[in-house]
Amino acid sequence: MTKLLSLFLFFLPLSATINLSDDQTLKQIFDVVGTTNSFAVEVIEKEPLVEELGFGSLSFGKEMVMKENIKELLMKHHAPKIFDLLSVNGYNAFYLWLGIDEPFAPRVVVIDFNPTISANRDRVAIYKPLHRNDGTSYFGASILSLYKLGELKGYTLVYATESKLFFVQNQLLGKKKFKNQNDPTKLYRRSDKKYKLDVLARSYITYNQALKQRSTIRIEK
Repeated sequence: MTKLLSLFLFFLPLSATINLSDDQTLKQIFDVVGTTNSFAVEVIEKEPLVEELGFGSLSFGKEMVMKENIKELLMKHHAPKIFDLLSVNGYNAFYLWLGIDEPFAPRVVVIDFNPTISANRDRVAIYKPLHRNDGTSYFGASILSLYKLGELKGYTLVYATESKLFFVQNQLLGKKKFKNQNDPTKLYRRSDKKYKLDVLARSYITYNQALKQRSTIRIEK
């Protein structure tokens, strides 16, 4: 069955043919790219899918995690510079991934996106380091904006579920190709989950504007 699903991942249009769960998707991705240290970094909330994979993991508990200090936290906790999986969720998922760069290089990234925003719209919620999802439709970033971030960081968008996106380092794929990779419109599936209306009608910013967002919170050393 594993080999059969791997063939599905390569040769069939996933969004139109089969719907894999998050852990199934990751297992098939690692069937293709392999693993190195079977280590995951989980940002904001622990993910059941990491346990399903049997990976060792690092999470930050009650520590304040921001774009500005996430690299410092990785160093503090002695995270390996290269690790197999980065899992990022929550309101600020876009910004937290943005904050992780050299020397840290996750091979595969799974990240929350906002499925209430259509695939052709470039939208990112305004950066609020201490804010958590409030149950409304205002959070995170669109599939298009996260695709652009992945492209900037050297990743290929290979799959999407109703709430998560899956990226693989370009160098790991070589000549291998996933069906519909790097095509947000074809990979996007609108979620059936019902979100509360954002009665505050908060505005979004674009990907380019989000790259320049800064926190006003002072980080104590």
